[in-house]
Amino acid sequence: MNFQFPRHSIQGAIFWCLLNQLVKFLKEIVLKKIHLLKAMFACGLMLTLAPAHADPKPRPATALSAQVVANKFVGHMQVWKGCKGGIYFGGNWEAVAYCGDNKDTVGIGSWNTKGGKICYQVTWYFVKTGQLSQKQRPAKCEVAMVSDKDGQVWHSWESDSDWWRGFPREKHFAKGNKYKRQIAKLRKKYGV
Repeated sequence: MNFQFPRHSIQGAIFWCLLNQLVKFLKEIVLKKIHLLKAMFACGLMLTLAPAHADPKPRPATALSAQVVANKFVGHMQVWKGCKGGIYFGGNWEAVAYCGDNKDTVGIGSWNTKGGKICYQVTWYFVKTGQLSQKQRPAKCEVAMVSDKDGQVWHSWESDSDWWRGFPREKHFAKGNKYKRQIAKLRKKYGV
């Protein structure tokens, strides 16, 4: 694993401070022969005290190319935990969405990449008073991705000013279409 905290960042300073304290503590263990269990507990505590921290947007930053973003997210679903659903970014720029809270509703549309962002627009199909209805939602961009001067990728959620190292985690963008069966059933039912 090739992972380093830069010494000039806040998380780097925290990491190096914790590492320095850990080294001092381990030296003390050897000199005073403190019980091994206490040492293991201290090491575990040190590791849990260094959670991932967000940073401001790196400067200079370059938006990832549309091709890099597309290659990373095609065939993945952005998970929506709030409604037990998500949006799937399929081939040919098709986006399909499902929300478990509205089991008879399906979203069909398209997705694209602009300026390092993954964006989509869907029309929701549902039955209202016995008739097939639809409602188009405005285009939405969820996450922006840039690279810094060293080539490190960073991402930020659209509603957030914090920036995080690397691409969004798998828990936010799962591989495959988790709701493929439900979406296919509703598309067939509504003819969309």
